[in-house]
Amino acid sequence: MNQIEKSVDFPKGDKLNMIVPAVVYWGADEWDGFRSVEEMFYLKDEVYLKFLPKYTLNLVSPYDLKDEDFSKFNTNWVRFLNL
Repeated sequence: MNQIEKSVDFPKGDKLNMIVPAVVYWGADEWDGFRSVEEMFYLKDEVYLKFLPKYTLNLVSPYDLKDEDFSKFNTNWVRFLNL
């Protein structure tokens, strides 16, 4: 283990486990919040956009689902989303 690996305690061969964050919005109205990290920041100059991660919000909202979409769920989630 070299000095850099020791300082961050993350050996070179290790990899991170993937996490897929999602927001489940249960509101009766349409979601009107941010849909990306870029929208969350006030920037005086768009040149700084290149420093922000390109992260789109994974939003699940029963309000946005059509009747035929519910058949795509293969778990118990369909019970809750179809309320």
